[in-house]
Amino acid sequence: DYLTRVRVEKAVELMKKPEFSVEQVSKAIGFKSQSYFAEVFRKYIGVTPLIYKNSLF
Repeated sequence: DYLTRVRVEKAVELMKKPEFSVEQVSKAIGFKSQSYFAEVFRKYIGVTPLIYKNSLF
C-alpha cells in the first residue's frame, strides 16, 4: 500500500547514511519488528535491508 511504500523509500534514504544501522532505520520509520521490516523491505526492493546496506559501502 501507499504508506508502506513511502516508509520503504524513506528507509532507502536513511540507509545511505553510514551512521544508521538497519535496526535504527526500521525503528525510525515506524516498524516495531525488525524481522517484519526486513520482510516488507525485501518485498519492495528485492533484497533484505542488510544486503542492501552492505552493497552501498
